[in-house]
Amino acid sequence: MAKWCAVHIAGSPHLLGHVAGHPRLGDRRMIATSPYFQIDQAGAWARTWSRYYVLGAYDESTMGRAKGCRAIAEGVELIRLAG
Repeated sequence: MAKWCAVHIAGSPHLLGHVAGHPRLGDRRMIATSPYFQIDQAGAWARTWSRYYVLGAYDESTMGRAKGCRAIAEGVELIRLAG
């Protein structure tokens, strides 16, 4: 998942970003994952309820781009991760 951020959707933490090579979704511009429960301390990977993701660059502006293209609803909140 390249250029990603973490967000709260309906009270659960999710990853939001651009994916490539997803087994079901293929290559899409922007997705929100199932809830995540672990992110590697180095930021190299994350584990969601359904799969592992290899992570690219953390980028909080991903949320603004997702809202701009209406990929996520209003009311989604950014989770600021300690760096």
